[in-house]
Amino acid sequence: MVLTILGCQGAYPAEHGGNSCYLVSDGKQNVLLDMGSGAIAALHESGIVPGAVILSHLHGDHTSDAGVYRYFLNMNKRRCDLWMPDDGSPERSVLNVAPYNVNRITDDTSAVYGEMIFTFFPVTHPGQCYGVTIMSGGKKLVYSGDSRMCQSLAENAAGADILLLDCAVPAKNHTDATPHMNTSEGVALWKSSGARALIITHLMPGMPVDQNEAAGAIIAHRGMEIEI
Repeated sequence: MVLTILGCQGAYPAEHGGNSCYLVSDGKQNVLLDMGSGAIAALHESGIVPGAVILSHLHGDHTSDAGVYRYFLNMNKRRCDLWMPDDGSPERSVLNVAPYNVNRITDDTSAVYGEMIFTFFPVTHPGQCYGVTIMSGGKKLVYSGDSRMCQSLAENAAGADILLLDCAVPAKNHTDATPHMNTSEGVALWKSSGARALIITHLMPGMPVDQNEAAGAIIAHRGMEIEI
């Protein structure tokens, strides 16, 4: 299984950047985790047409290109599986249309693409948001979606090979109102989980990752590939 970072910025993309979008592939099937601004251009550069798109939640920096992608699918007479929470939001109504084959994410949902098995768990973030666990060939990747530190994330991170975590906010900038983990929390979770590596993502505009807090972790960048 290979993870490719197509976009890793939160809120809005910087110049030549992109919002959250992560491609996972087992060599037979390709699945996107989130589809924020810049995702379609990055997909065209890769030459890959995914068989499924999974939206961890329906905030714009994770979904904006999913609305536009349906035009690409229609114009090329393709269909695509789309997995997302059923939160009753206007954003869901916009996406709940052909050419998407729409599937609802719940705590009990699972999906299989090639050798990859996807399961979901709720995390702590405004609105309905889910983390994602992907198993393939005995390897485990855990994606937090957007989340504060929470018990379900800690439980699912245990035994992972790779953690892809929304934890780019430095501790000094973090408050009780911040809807994301800080870097120190992400690193602590990594160490306690026994994971081989932590990839820090959801990089915030104008707020660089604290390199001391992030010591030993990998800071995501567009185009990065990690073999799991």
